[in-house]
Formats: sequence, C-alpha cells, structure tokens
Amino acid sequence: MKRPVTASDVLYRFGAFTVDPTLQAFYYAETAVAVSRKALAVLVALVERHGSLVERDDLFKIVWPGIIVEENNLDRSISVLRQAMRQHDRERDYILTVSGRGYQFVGDITRIQRADLDGFLGGEWRDRPAGLPAALSTADTSPVTVAREAPRAEIVRGLADARVLTFRPAQRTRRWLVAAGICAIVGATTAFLVHAASATNSIERFWRPVLSSPGTIAVVVGPAMPGKRDTVTVHAARAAARVAGFLERETRPFEVKSTDALDFADLRAQPMVAIGGFNNPWTRKITDDLRFRLDRSDRGRIIDHSHPDAAGWATRFDSSVVPEAVVEDFALIARLRDPASGQDVVCFGGIRRWGTSAAAELLTTREYLDRLAATAPTGWDRQNVELVIATTVTGDVAGPPRVVATYFWN
Repeated sequence: MKRPVTASDVLYRFGAFTVDPTLQAFYYAETAVAVSRKALAVLVALVERHGSLVERDDLFKIVWPGIIVEENNLDRSISVLRQAMRQHDRERDYILTVSGRGYQFVGDITRIQRADLDGFLGGEWRDRPAGLPAALSTADTSPVTVAREAPRAEIVRGLADARVLTFRPAQRTRRWLVAAGICAIVGATTAFLVHAASATNSIERFWRPVLSSPGTIAVVVGPAMPGKRDTVTVHAARAAARVAGFLERETRPFEVKSTDALDFADLRAQPMVAIGGFNNPWTRKITDDLRFRLDRSDRGRIIDHSHPDAAGWATRFDSSVVPEAVVEDFALIARLRDPASGQDVVCFGGIRRWGTSAAAELLTTREYLDRLAATAPTGWDRQNVELVIATTVTGDVAGPPRVVATYFWN
C-alpha cells in the first residue's frame, strides 16, 4: 500500500535541472550540481514561489531564520547558484534580480511526486534516508568509492576527488552594524571571539581550543585502504559529515583533505581534526607519545602506556557465527596542543570503523560531553584530554558511545 503523498514527496524540475528539497539534492540530468546548503535553500525558496517576486527580507527569514547575517550572504548565494547553473546551461538565466527588492524565479516548473520517480531518475531516490547521498545510503560496510555524482555531498566530493574543499561559512554579525558603517570584518571577528570566550556548554568547552585557533581548520580523513586515497568507508564519511556540520554551525572555515594532502608545513599553519585510527598517519603520529595509544599487535588494540602489562582494549568478536561478527569496538580520542606543530588538534579513530562512528557521535553530541564534564577535573576544558570509548555493535550499527578511560594533563 502506498503511503500518503506529502509536501516532502515533491521535487521540482526546470529545464534539465531537478531540485529535491527533502534530500537537499540538486541535479543537472543525473549529475549532482554542487552548491552550499544555504544556496540550495535560497533556490528552493525561489522555486517554491516561482513566478512571484520574493523580497530580500523574506528570503533572510526563510533561509536564515532567527539569525541576523550580513546582507551579502544572500547576494553570494545567488551568485553561487547562477555560476553553478551556467556551467551546465549557458542559454538560460533562471533567477531574475529586481534591483533593491529581491529575486524571482522565471523558469517553467514541473512538480514531480517521489512515487513517480521510477524511470525518471531511478527508483533508488524514493527511500533514501534524508540528507544521505546515494553512494552512502547502503548497508554495505565495504569501502565505498564516493562517486562525483553523489548528490549534495560537497564534503565527500572533496575526498573522492582528492582535492581540498574549502567551506567559508559567513560570520554572524548584525545588519544594523553594517548599516551604521562599522567595519563588518571587525564586528564578525569580535563576535566570534566573544562567542569562544563565553562558551558555557560542554560541547563548546571541549572544542574551544580548536575553534578559537586562527586559520582554516583541516579536517583530514583516512582512506579506506592504503594507497586508495579516493575511497572512504561509509562510517568515515559519516564521521566527516558530523564534524563538518558542527564546524559549519560554529561558522568556522574548514577544509576537507585526504591524509596525503597535508604535510607538516600545513599542520604548523592550521589547526586540525584527524579522523581515523590505524588508517590515518596523523592520528598515529600525534598520539604515539601519549598515555593511550594505538597498537597494531594482534588485531589491533588501544593500550595504556602507564600500565604496559595490561591487556588494553581490543575489539570483541562473536566467533559463534560465520563470518565472525564484531560485538564491541573501541576508539581513541585526543584533544591537545601538539608540541611538534604548536597547533591545537583533535584526533579520533576506532580500532575498527564502528569505533570511529561512535567517537564522532560523542564529539558532536552535547549529552555525552555533558557526562564527561560532570566527572572531569576543574579546568578540564583548558587541559589536554585523552579518552578511550567503547561501543556495542549490533549488525552494522554502532551503539551509543561509553567513556571507559580518561586522562587530563597540562
């Protein structure tokens, strides 16, 4: 029996372009058109009101609800949309500017129900989890080569192409300050520094050293297999997406890089988030001299260097099934001022992929960091931190992260 059709089941087609508001996907034929999330939100607002002038103030309310941002954020989004569409269709300009007032979408629109997508763009569109690109919406846990055609996957596209992908979210500042003639750059910088200095919740306190460091943050993701920098596992890609989403919300510029796209000179110049354990040489290098370390012996484990005779933490398997299944995994998390580079870094990685997923969940979820803060020593947010976490694995899904060991030092 078919489920009732709702507004979220509607896609919009104009020319050879297709916009899917629910999945935040934008296509030309079957090729993804890469635009920022906010630019896509502007396009959706215009398309849904096609034929009508949409005032600038209305677009700010729709796309940036409850946030006062610089006026040029909207102009920049329109420019991004026009450039992206002209790369595929040079004959049409679908967005009309009404000077001093707003914008109007002038293309002919066809509304498409998701249930009718078979034969249009492929039946796999219908039941894909919202926000998850095609290359990642699969239960297959083998390494995934993330295709360039993956919809709304700017982060993953950067990994797949082995390119550096730069996000520069707009700093939050007040429009009336700009109107009054006060320098927007000074205002934005001041607003960010005040925000960093007054962080009150645990997630802000944990990330504050990295967020308050100058420079673009490098998000460095380990490959699925050695020598295969154009592949990442589903779990690593989801971890990168979690971190990228958090940094975007914090309005911090960041770059997604493969491990071999970062050298030590880069590390000295910018803070870093390293994702992956044994497959990320930067995680291994930075944590090699710490108390908790990754150890390759047996099937891999995390050891406590202060207790060398202890067994440490190793992935647990259910050997009663064939092939044997993972039932518990562990991950190492470190946030510190790296003495070699002088930069603030966050590293995290599992013994296996489930640990990496659980670590990303912990680092981007206030509830888990609140629990850590409740048992941490006074001033923990200004100290270096190491955590060992565990996760129970059911099927191919990592359960909630559990902190099993902590270490704080100056």
